[in-house]
Amino acid sequence: MRVICGWCGRETVQYSCDYCSRDPELPYVQRAVEPVTVTVEGPGRPELDEKTVRKRYDAAKTAIAHEGGIPTTEAIAERMDVTPRTVRAYRKRYGFR
Repeated sequence: MRVICGWCGRETVQYSCDYCSRDPELPYVQRAVEPVTVTVEGPGRPELDEKTVRKRYDAAKTAIAHEGGIPTTEAIAERMDVTPRTVRAYRKRYGFR
């Protein structure tokens, strides 16, 4: 688990600060509050939930059709600012048409 050091304010491991070498939780214990923890997610961009992806996909597809274009995978990907591979993955995962 990673926490924000109560002494220097940097993100560090739970038992000994990598920067100031002090116990990062001690100031929190002295104030009788829980240490501020940091949620560490996997590398890369955070994954979007289905509702958000569906909303962006539908908006891109509608905008392309409104402009008179054909909503191809490449056009949708460009509008959503993702790769065509990601659009194909969304279609497979969420059943988009």
